[in-house]
Amino acid sequence: MARMKVPSLILASASPRRAELLRSARIPFTIDVANIAEDSKPGETPIQHAERLAQEKSEVVAKRNEGKIVLGADTIVVVDNEILGKPRDAQDAVRMLRLLSGRNHQVITGVCIAKLATGNWQLATGTNYAWAGSIITKRPDLPLSTNLMVPVTLANKVSSLPLPTFSPGLIRVPR
Repeated sequence: MARMKVPSLILASASPRRAELLRSARIPFTIDVANIAEDSKPGETPIQHAERLAQEKSEVVAKRNEGKIVLGADTIVVVDNEILGKPRDAQDAVRMLRLLSGRNHQVITGVCIAKLATGNWQLATGTNYAWAGSIITKRPDLPLSTNLMVPVTLANKVSSLPLPTFSPGLIRVPR
């Protein structure tokens, strides 16, 4: 029996979670990070923002990899109409976590699959409503930034910071 040729997929993301999802689905892929600016544009809604970033990531990487199928995605967290980007540092991560503590928020993911050689692309957006548990501190006498624990739903936004402790359901923000 002839084997079906699987098209080559390129993931336009440095996200370890996206790579893990593709691996668990046994989809062969390579990674080529887009490295685009992720700032919001004036008047842009959160959904438009996530879609635009996913599309820009796909297009940038597709131009470097002509003829290949490129998957670009971007996930944002929104609370009180504020898009929470990647934290600048540990202090900014703590600010974001305090903002989310014990509250509902939106998690919006834009996904774009592009193959520029054919001019084809597909864009989709999904929105989940999530709740962040209350911040837990192990030692109330220490500053919050040294002993903060939060639900894993926020791990994606602080993953660029060193995370020395990880246990099911909780992450600890570094000192």
